Amino acid sequence: MTQALNLANFANNLNTAGATSNAGLQNSTISGVALGSNLNTLTIGTGLSGSSYNGSSAVTIANTGVTSVTGAGTVTVSSSTGGVTITGTDYLTKTTGSAPYYGSRAWAYWSSGGTINGSANVSSITVNGTGNYTVNFTTAMPDTNYSGVASTGDSGGRGVNNAKVNDGVGSLSASNVNITTVNQSGTSVSNSYNYVAVFR
Repeated sequence: MTQALNLANFANNLNTAGATSNAGLQNSTISGVALGSNLNTLTIGTGLSGSSYNGSSAVTIANTGVTSVTGAGTVTVSSSTGGVTITGTDYLTKTTGSAPYYGSRAWAYWSSGGTINGSANVSSITVNGTGNYTVNFTTAMPDTNYSGVASTGDSGGRGVNNAKVNDGVGSLSASNVNITTVNQSGTSVSNSYNYVAVFR
């Protein structure tokens, strides 16, 4: 580092070895700290580890704060780099407008025999009779104040078909939802394609 010299101070501060002291330099401090002295101490804060630093020796500062964050099992934070990794598709994406979004808490697509072709949070489907199904949740709803949306259709084309949610059920359950499928005459039918989505 090049320093400007005050010649008077330089001459007056020469020692017997012909060297001048730091105080003899025109710029004899760094950020207000005299040359040759330790810098002001940098203290390690919350979430980091390492010894305090004053310039006297090298130190390593590491992240020891948040080492992992769970969000639907898909968000992690590296303890060594602090990098955030997001995997999976458990998140809703807003487009425009201020109205909130509410995701489905369970959904299923099944055939007339109760075979599940696709689902989420549905453990099984019980066939109670012709066109009558109990869709069992893997994790129950918080209460019975949920909304179910269902539809049905058949590969052979039965004309008008309807799917009814919890129709004729004496008491609602947070563990399952009942779906009945009927034709335009109100007669129970077993269709090939049955769908339900539950919101709460």
